[in-house]
Amino acid sequence: MVQALIIYTFIDSANTRCEIAQRGKNKQKRNDLRQVGLAMVVTRQDFLPLFHYTYRGNINDTMIFKKVVSRIKKRMQALNLDLEKHTLVFDRGCNSKKNLTLIKRSKLYYVGALTPSHHQDLIHDAEANFVLTNIGDAMLWLYREKRIIWGEERTVIVFVSKQLKSGQLRGIYQSLKKKKAELRKLQRSLANPRAKKRARQDLEDKIEKLLKGQFMEGLITYTLSEVVEGRFALTYKTEKKKIEELEDHLGFRILMTNRHEWKSDDIVKAFHGQATVEHAFKNIKNPYHLAITLEFHWTDQKIKVHYFICVLGYLLVALIWREAKMKARFKGTLDTLLDTLNNV
Repeated sequence: MVQALIIYTFIDSANTRCEIAQRGKNKQKRNDLRQVGLAMVVTRQDFLPLFHYTYRGNINDTMIFKKVVSRIKKRMQALNLDLEKHTLVFDRGCNSKKNLTLIKRSKLYYVGALTPSHHQDLIHDAEANFVLTNIGDAMLWLYREKRIIWGEERTVIVFVSKQLKSGQLRGIYQSLKKKKAELRKLQRSLANPRAKKRARQDLEDKIEKLLKGQFMEGLITYTLSEVVEGRFALTYKTEKKKIEELEDHLGFRILMTNRHEWKSDDIVKAFHGQATVEHAFKNIKNPYHLAITLEFHWTDQKIKVHYFICVLGYLLVALIWREAKMKARFKGTLDTLLDTLNNV
């Protein structure tokens, strides 16, 4: 399982002795701080880290994946792992035609994801041919075929994820709420008799910009009526029919693999195993036991050593956790184990 983590730092922006800490898009909304990236490969079972790579915080997932593919292969070979028996799993953020070419040259097996909006023809075919399929403990509407993607034949699976659909709907309704609040604010501003005169084009540009966003197209319509010269009245409404239509086209997942012989159940389970990496990152950021931050270093070499020691510490703890589960039948989390050992 391959994934990347972005960790913000408090290194001074004027510090020229550090190049690895850079400003970039931060999921924790700390775009005001410099950050460092950590790519990690962990096993699906026991969450053991096999490989890590520290990199500049302004490099996106696609570029970093390109850098680490050959390194991952070398690491697997150094560990005497049989490449035929292991499969690289990654999300669509790592995907590109060039990266898949690198994987092919490395002779690695993989399970990856595709962006549904980039493969509408595949989604259309899937919607007309879904089959109710047993995947683990759940029943999923699933479609499978072999298809040429980026010049290579790949086994592709399309299915509807209830969890993804629920998250997308939640995000859509939150966005609608915010956009309608902004429209009400603008509506009150235009209705103020003391408000300055406005140009229609400027207002329309402002409203169109406000209404933009993922899945937002056509969900809110508006009318701008000129009351007197330079003064306008704004009305708007939510298009419920559009929302209902959109709900029928949410939650799609597209998986691809060169494991053509695998059952659909195995492919989907392998992809869902990415939660393993997220669990590992959650542990490695734990502020009570394994916190990777805050680092009190500001040179590239020291930061890389700091991250190496943190990953090494996590590896040792993960091995202890594995031993406790195997030999003492321990059922708790890694946190619980560390708390228990701390009280000995």
